[in-house]
This record gives sequence, C-alpha cells and structure tokens, in this order.
Amino acid sequence: KQLGRFSVQRNAHLVWPMTPLAPWRRRCLLVALLALCFQGRRPRPEGFAAMVVPSRTMSAVRICIRRGNIACYAAADPQEKTPLSESQASGASPESEQLSPELRRGPDGTLQVENQGEPDMSRAMFARASVFLPFLGYGFLLNALWTAESNPLYRSKVQSAIVGAVPRGGLRVLEVGIGSAPNLEFYPSGTTLVGFDASLPSSDERREAEARARQQGVQLTWRRGDVARLPFEAGTFDAVVMTKVLCSVGDPQAALREVSRILVPTGRLGYVEHVAADPGSFLEVQQQLLDPLQQAIAGNCHLHRDTDGLIRESVPALFNRIETAERYQVWQMWPIAQQAAGVLTK
Repeated sequence: KQLGRFSVQRNAHLVWPMTPLAPWRRRCLLVALLALCFQGRRPRPEGFAAMVVPSRTMSAVRICIRRGNIACYAAADPQEKTPLSESQASGASPESEQLSPELRRGPDGTLQVENQGEPDMSRAMFARASVFLPFLGYGFLLNALWTAESNPLYRSKVQSAIVGAVPRGGLRVLEVGIGSAPNLEFYPSGTTLVGFDASLPSSDERREAEARARQQGVQLTWRRGDVARLPFEAGTFDAVVMTKVLCSVGDPQAALREVSRILVPTGRLGYVEHVAADPGSFLEVQQQLLDPLQQAIAGNCHLHRDTDGLIRESVPALFNRIETAERYQVWQMWPIAQQAAGVLTK
C-alpha cells in the first residue's frame, strides 16, 4: 500500500502487521540500501563471449580470456595442451595467457565456445561493499524475525498470557506495545481495550484494526506515550498485557512500577518477553556478541536483559503473587529464541 508497510495474513486473520517504519527499522533499511549501492559491479569481459570454430581434426580446443588476452590450445587428447601458432589462433597475440572458456563440438562438427571465465571484480569496490555485508545480513535476519511471529509456539504463549490476564469480557485492558493489534483475536467479547505504543500505526492501519476489533466484540481506542510515564490515573485498568516491551525500554523497573500503579487491586499483568539465555549456554554467548549491534539498529532492544529476573523481583513489592511463569525457546526467532511468559496478580 505504502513504502514501508506490509502485512502477512493467514485465514483472513492479520497475524503480523507492521507499523510504519520506526526509526530503527529505517536505519536497517538504509544500511541495506547502502550495501547495495556500494556493491562492486563486475566489468564486462573484453574480447568475445562465444565463437564457432569449424574443425574436423581437433578433438579439443581450450580458449582462455584473461583481461582481454586470448590463447588457444588444441590437442588430440582433451587433457593435453598444445599451444597453437599465432596463425592457427586466428590472430591471437603470441604473449596471450591462459584462457578459461571451453570449446565443445556441436552436432554439425563445429566447435562452439562458451565463455566460462569469471571476469575480475574491482577489489576496492568489493572491499568497500564487504564492510556493509554484515549489517545487510543482520537486516535480513530482523526481517525474518518479524515474519516469524506467526510461529505456533510463540502465538500460543501470547494467547495463554492474554487469557490468563483477561479471563472474561467486560474488563478494562491496556495493551502496551500493541503495534497494529495482532493479538485482537485472543481478547474475549466485551473487552474495553486501550492500545498503547510509543509509535502508533498509520490511520489506515488503526481503522483496519478497529474494524477487526468490532468483529471480535472489542472496543479499541489508542494512546501514545512512554510506558515509564503512563498517562492514566491509578487503578484505571483491570489488566495489562505486554509483549516484547521491557527489552527496549530505558528503565524496565520504572515501567513495572507504572503498570502496578494503574492496575486495580487484584488486577493482572500478562507478559511475553524475550530474555537472557541460560548462563553458560552457547545462545548466551551469541546474545552477548550481538547485543551491541542489536541495540544500535533495533531501537535499544537488549538481547541479554534478565527481564524475567526483574519480573520475579517485583514480587511482592509491586505485585502480590506470580500466577504462572515459564521459560521456553522459539528457535525460529533466533537470536531472541529464549523467551519468558506468565501472569502476575497485584
């Protein structure tokens, strides 16, 4: 529809709609475009690409093209090379050097040459392009992660968190980091839902999400702001839902304090977060190596943040008890494969 917007749908349900490009996504796209612009261009080979040589006596002829020079070889045995004379080589330079294309005998007895040589690439241009290749590869990896959110295991954990926090209709719910509302199908009919995000989707996407919400019997409104300073009165909501939010906020403890403040007594928090891998695991080593790059191009997203540890420490200071809590791995979403999900009660 517009540059920077796309959606993946399954059975007419929007599974992972992307919001208009956030700053970190724009940076990722810019790096990819720069890598393509600086990629070295292969020069066209000098000389010829193909030729036909009438011959009934030669059983094999090899021709090589290297920087425009031509050399011909003929032999009764294809494995044996005998350089032709300058006249036999049809004017080829005597100081010509090894050649790469190969002649093959056609059905009419002629030998046909196809250029199989690899033309030289500018080393300077290739070196310049290679600087951007890791960033380009990581950009493709992030794109794979966005589309991997349709993974059945991940979707089931999101559903469990929402159902645990919002067990029935008629509740006031705040979903932090709602994006384009891919989780609407998990809310019960009669829910009053406020979608909260630091960067709201476009007006067209919001209208589309509101139409889907009405079909679900959910009343959806939108608010924009910072989760560490929620613009709501204390005790406004019966439940809060967060999916992959605490990984990128500057102060996750402040975000948890704000969530506890706006919840009514006995209100619930349902969460799904990617977290630090088990200590000493190979995944933890990978997270630590990639964490600086991830923070730079993915909007301060931390791969190795102990988010589930922070949530456990919020009990009993901010929440009364942990209803459910689990750690699991979704390898399709590597390097954020290690995740945690659960429900807390205030």
